[in-house]
Amino acid sequence: MVAAAGNEGRTAIAYPARAPDVVAVGATTEHGCLADYSNDGNGLTLVAPGGGADAALPGDPNCHPEQPPGRSVYQETFTGSSVRRFGLPSGYEGTSMASPHVAATAALIIATVGDHGVDFLLTVTAATPRPVQLRFAECPSAEELRRDLNARLPPEAYFADVHGSAPYKRHITQYLAEEIRRELA
Repeated sequence: MVAAAGNEGRTAIAYPARAPDVVAVGATTEHGCLADYSNDGNGLTLVAPGGGADAALPGDPNCHPEQPPGRSVYQETFTGSSVRRFGLPSGYEGTSMASPHVAATAALIIATVGDHGVDFLLTVTAATPRPVQLRFAECPSAEELRRDLNARLPPEAYFADVHGSAPYKRHITQYLAEEIRRELA
């Protein structure tokens, strides 16, 4: 499950994002800085584009809170007072805008494991031009999984689209693959 971390600019994650086994999502600006409204701290799992102004994070070269805020996120949603009218209004920002990026990325990896941990199969789907399957006789160690992912999917194997850059997809693929491996072990 993926949930928004909250928009209060606190160092605490809001519920339900704070619940066990939930991917808590914070927001970044178009500059790659944590957004000034985004909750962060212990329990924040990932960040994704949410729009708005940069947080004041000393030492972070991507953060420029003294400059004008970054652009908003466009999201297909209801417009006006009718549930029958959809559009792409501007002005949206928040961790709720960031969460769909992570939910879409979570669909990049599918894994199964056979009886008694035998025949561990991990499929990377939407981060690469073609699905890539990694098969292990048994559930691999974290190091084995990382090594095989890097061997089968070098950095140039990933592509960029509206859901993120190639390096972002590679990072998320490795992060989620390890999380799935731990859960299925």
